[in-house]
Amino acid sequence: MSQFEEALKAANISITKYNPTKHRPITTNIGGTVTLDKFSKIVSEKLGANAVGFPEVFAAVHDLSKMNEMVEEYVKINNIGDGSKPAPTADIPDDMKNLQLMYDITAKGRLDKFFLINKNDVISQVSGEAYIDVHQMKYADAVAQAIKVVPRYLPRRKRGVIQGIGADMEPETIFNTYGYPVWKGFKNPQRIPNTMPVLFDKLVKHMFPLKIEREYFYSWLHASLFDRAFVFLILCGPPGIGKNRIKIVMRALHGHVNTVDGKKSSLVDKFNSQFSESTLSWFDELKYDFDMENTMKELQNDSISIERKGVDATRASAIHSSIVISNNKPRDNYIAFDSRKFVPLKLSDNRLEDSMTPAEIDELTRKVSDPTSPDFDVAFIAQIAKWIKTKGKSKKWPNLEYKGPMFWALAHTSMTRWQKKAVVTVLDPASKVQRMGYDQATGRFLWSSVNAVMTKKNGDRSLTFPDYSSVQAFFEAFKDSKGKKAFETEYIEGENIFGDFWVKNIIKNTQITTETTIEEQRRIQNDGRKETDLDDL
Repeated sequence: MSQFEEALKAANISITKYNPTKHRPITTNIGGTVTLDKFSKIVSEKLGANAVGFPEVFAAVHDLSKMNEMVEEYVKINNIGDGSKPAPTADIPDDMKNLQLMYDITAKGRLDKFFLINKNDVISQVSGEAYIDVHQMKYADAVAQAIKVVPRYLPRRKRGVIQGIGADMEPETIFNTYGYPVWKGFKNPQRIPNTMPVLFDKLVKHMFPLKIEREYFYSWLHASLFDRAFVFLILCGPPGIGKNRIKIVMRALHGHVNTVDGKKSSLVDKFNSQFSESTLSWFDELKYDFDMENTMKELQNDSISIERKGVDATRASAIHSSIVISNNKPRDNYIAFDSRKFVPLKLSDNRLEDSMTPAEIDELTRKVSDPTSPDFDVAFIAQIAKWIKTKGKSKKWPNLEYKGPMFWALAHTSMTRWQKKAVVTVLDPASKVQRMGYDQATGRFLWSSVNAVMTKKNGDRSLTFPDYSSVQAFFEAFKDSKGKKAFETEYIEGENIFGDFWVKNIIKNTQITTETTIEEQRRIQNDGRKETDLDDL
């Protein structure tokens, strides 16, 4: 006897008729003809305190899909029907069998409300409209048979039909639309080695030459897989170094259905729905600037307003997407010195072929790129995920905020024309003798004098500086290419109505990185690699 049958016996309930095509499919000996939801409540009330003795039934009281399974199994075993002739099934296509009809109570279109799920709680490619047509259902009968749900994308929750609380703080039945990555369904996970696969280890060591940044990358990847990484991961480096190989591995780890190729329009236009149902957004060759920064910062919140074409914008929809920006040129990135949510990592300047053979690159690609291919290696992906889950997270970056060599390099290349001019002028030894308000005793410059000389008739009259407070804040935030504070400032109270301050360079040999510097370093490394290749001939 099943636990469900034992529970019904203990509650003195018997099912006398069952017709799944009806809005009230169940007829009992005590409650007449009732809905599945009402039947669940009757079972709960009649069992009372005895419900804890039937844990599977108790759980199903709060999960209508499970209760539906128990009822259908019970009536099948006990040959309970409604007395009518069963509908023919011989003409039902195989891809429409064993599917559950669902009803989206939030959809606007009459037939758009229906969709189907399979036994694994995955949305079927078969449309609800086609299913209803093949089964020759009336609309009212389809509504009665379907489970009424609110579809939501909840990556960290159980799949399928679950119970939750809606925006009005009322209980609601939810269908979780999140598609689990295939590695989560890998059989015998205890047999997966707790080591990093050699191929992926080679790729990461090549891509990130600094050990501390490899550690950071794994910590960021851990957050993106099991929580959410709230900082932008910036991968700026020349073509051919492995950025796309990293992308396809991360896509396999997150699940292909949960990964989107980001569009710049989502950051500058109002339509941003691609962030609503993804855990990884990869922006390839994105060029972003100061004007886009505010929109990008909004994506670091727990929720944003989501707007689709032809659909009213939501007030606040939860987003779960971790975001990667990949591009080739430093000037494609805007990084302010005081940014905390943009993390560029230093990438290799050498092509991936310098560290991996073509055969190894091809093998890695085949293992992770196409989930429909026989070469797609779920065990390989599961092994990477297991290692990241157990060893990837680091306590060094609790908020994933990190500023390494590439951060300062991009902050320097992101400086505006007036910022570059201000820094260069104060650092130029000639400025000390050009009547720029230089105080010999303290080694400081008076900003109003520097400004006046640089913008006078014989100076650069096209150059305009912002308010003194913005300039002072920039000097305070500025760091050299090694991340060292380079200037100190002192506000002058009441000096003039526009405000003024002193600025002083406090470190020797202040280094500034330009895009030319970065490109030259890449050229030197590439030339060195070519010479090594020639030596091997």
